[in-house]
Amino acid sequence: MTHVGSGTEGSATPVPGGNPGQIGVKRQEQEPRRSNRKRRTLRRVLFTVTVLLAIVAAGVAWVGVDALRARGELRAAATQVHVLQDQVEKGDRKAAAATLKSLQGHASNAQAGTHGLHWSAARVLPWLGPNVRAVQTVAEVIDGLATNALPTLMDATSLVDPTTLAPVHGRVNLKPLVKAAPKVVAANAEVQTAVRRLDAINPAGLLAAVAGPLADLRPQVAKVALTTATAARAVRLMPPMLGADGPREYLLLVQNNAEQRATGGIPGSVVLLRAVDGAVKVVDQRAGNTLGDFPKPVLPLTAEEHALFGDDLGKTMLDVTFTPDFPRSGQLARAICNR
Repeated sequence: MTHVGSGTEGSATPVPGGNPGQIGVKRQEQEPRRSNRKRRTLRRVLFTVTVLLAIVAAGVAWVGVDALRARGELRAAATQVHVLQDQVEKGDRKAAAATLKSLQGHASNAQAGTHGLHWSAARVLPWLGPNVRAVQTVAEVIDGLATNALPTLMDATSLVDPTTLAPVHGRVNLKPLVKAAPKVVAANAEVQTAVRRLDAINPAGLLAAVAGPLADLRPQVAKVALTTATAARAVRLMPPMLGADGPREYLLLVQNNAEQRATGGIPGSVVLLRAVDGAVKVVDQRAGNTLGDFPKPVLPLTAEEHALFGDDLGKTMLDVTFTPDFPRSGQLARAICNR
């Protein structure tokens, strides 16, 4: 028997809201729409990427143009540094001031031309970034030297003319040195900072157009740094050494070649000098062989000193120069003189 509701027709499940034929039509209509949306999204992405690449390319080209201009400005500044040096040495301060102003203009243009949003963006690029940072550092260093160090040094040279350092009636005028000291020390600090910044640049991987000028600049700035360091020490030490802050006394050992010693020879003469406000005078003078011959060393000797030089190192003025330790020779000589 056949029950009602059995068979194929009885097993069909009604679909709410419509029939199967309508659903198939809707699916066929939705698929082209989805494909169109994907194509539009892809086109937007490609367009965005293309625009970004164009912006990057334009930025890199912009950086390149700026770099060429900055290179010309830096070359002009480097040429004028030599001109400025000659003018300062000849004492032509008016011409030197004009050259310095022009030099500062070139340095400022180079510094301004290597900075900006496009340069900041180029700094982060893997290959271009190190070159951009190197160029910026060089421009900043040159601008800093032109703006801070060179004017300060020029002011110092106007204060400390070599003719003013010549003794007059046995006295050196220390006031120009004292006045110039802060300027020279500040200029030296600027130059030493420049040396450290240039040394911190890793030349590995840099373009030849960047690495070459950097290699030329480093020794030039290092040479200037040696000069400014010496000048800074001189203006700090000379005034107090010559008695600007009060009397100073010095023991001068005049050595001869009668016998070899580690520091040169035998102290044949001993001179006591006193410096007061730039004037140096001889207070006392004695023969070296009249000082010493004590029964035991005037200062305790180390085991090493005793083994190498014996007790004579600390017993007689003639033998205080046995040791190559100059400060130790000074201690022993002073102790012998004070006996």
